[in-house]
Amino acid sequence: MVEPHQLSERIISAFIAAGEHRGAAEDIAYHLTNWKPELDRFNEIWEHPDQLSDDELRRIILDFLRDVPDHLSLAKRLSRVGLIGDIFKTGPSHE
Repeated sequence: MVEPHQLSERIISAFIAAGEHRGAAEDIAYHLTNWKPELDRFNEIWEHPDQLSDDELRRIILDFLRDVPDHLSLAKRLSRVGLIGDIFKTGPSHE
């Protein structure tokens, strides 16, 4: 598996090759690689769910949900794919 900085450079290169400005490509790469620690922890759920306490499982999920969706949302907007919408038609969030 590559290190986050290696993946970041690869993403930047691909977006620049497609005509994206360096700054936007760097921002997209940042928002797609910054949450690697949360991804690693989230993968633990899939690899060893029975080795995690309920509290650990819940904490991993909440940490992932707290950080990753915002990064993905911004990367999607920066890449001009669009905004993240309410595909499940659940209405406004209740916080």
